Amino acid sequence: MNNIGTLYLAEIKKVFSKKSVWLTLIIGTALVCMAIASNAFFETYDYPDGSKMSGLQFYKLESEECSKLSGRTIDDEFLNEVRGTITDFALKKDYLTEKQLAGLNKSIEKPARMDTEDGFIYQNTPMVALDSAAEQLGISDCWYFLQDTLDDNQNVLTVTAKEFNKSFADGIDTPMVYTYQQGYDIFIESAWICVWLLFLLITLSLAGIFAYDRQTKMDALIVSSRNGRRPIATAKVLAGFTVAVIETLVVFGAVLAVCIGIYSGQGWNGPIQMFVPGTAWNATAGQIVSTYLVIIMVMGILFASATMMLSRFCGGAQTLGIQMGVLMLGFFNLPFKNLLSRLWDLRPTTFLTMGILSNEDRFSFGLAGLNCVEMAIVLYLIATIACMAVTVASYMKYQVKNT
Repeated sequence: MNNIGTLYLAEIKKVFSKKSVWLTLIIGTALVCMAIASNAFFETYDYPDGSKMSGLQFYKLESEECSKLSGRTIDDEFLNEVRGTITDFALKKDYLTEKQLAGLNKSIEKPARMDTEDGFIYQNTPMVALDSAAEQLGISDCWYFLQDTLDDNQNVLTVTAKEFNKSFADGIDTPMVYTYQQGYDIFIESAWICVWLLFLLITLSLAGIFAYDRQTKMDALIVSSRNGRRPIATAKVLAGFTVAVIETLVVFGAVLAVCIGIYSGQGWNGPIQMFVPGTAWNATAGQIVSTYLVIIMVMGILFASATMMLSRFCGGAQTLGIQMGVLMLGFFNLPFKNLLSRLWDLRPTTFLTMGILSNEDRFSFGLAGLNCVEMAIVLYLIATIACMAVTVASYMKYQVKNT
């Protein structure tokens, strides 16, 4: 056991001694975090009265004001307060007239077309004016949530609490309670970027874990030594999984920290319907984030097992090339709808998209059934076990080739 432990630590040290691994980890994580933080640092919000807000000011104001509404039941009093605050502000700022507001309450909004020298543009509509007012007041997250829940966002001006709560899926407790959870929403929306980075990072880290021994002729020493294969195979597999877990935690933790630090950590216990109103998944934002961590961890282990299997049979450069091809192939959807296409939708490189939050696709097995998340995890674990079985079995029978 001590021998395996020594080999295990040596394999981990070997991986993390590569400058390319550290550069990819640091630069890749930094770029992902910058992309997620770009709205706060590089966006400017302009309003009809000539005022402007930087992204940081916008999200700070939103966090302060929406937190005052957070935790309140969405009843008629809540709806009337939000609508009244926004419409009063818009009227005061002359963003729209009483006549326009009255028209919004009666008919579907049609933006006016205005010809210009460069073609044509659409004038700001009354609803856009109300959106601007909501943003300036710092309650746009609440305002847009109310709109997104309805079939026609203009109905937000007239809907009753009873009608509003009917918009949610069966099985969801109503009346709903508004919860500000912007930081977690942005993380959930951006998690697929973490998966792409991890795929590249884990592939780069482990592409040579078996191939390196062949390239340096160390395989001859391993095979000739007594009981050389088994402890080294065990150490390499364990080290590969450890590297995948460490890199997953670093990337996941850094991205989540940026989302919470910039966009607020409020709303851990808020319902996921604040982000996706139509989903039947009865869970909180915190539960979804925790579920994503489990899924991404399993994905990372799968990426590691597939990369180690390829490294066992191919050179390091070949392994990298094959994995890049797999990544590109994952961008394509199947042009038909059957069980095969449903399983293809569970592929790890694209699974963490908005589609997962519907959680509606179920796979039946007699009296039992699995939702899409459960099915994906089962398939990932089966694929991991299969890859490791092939890797270890072939390594135990490996013979050095004279070249």
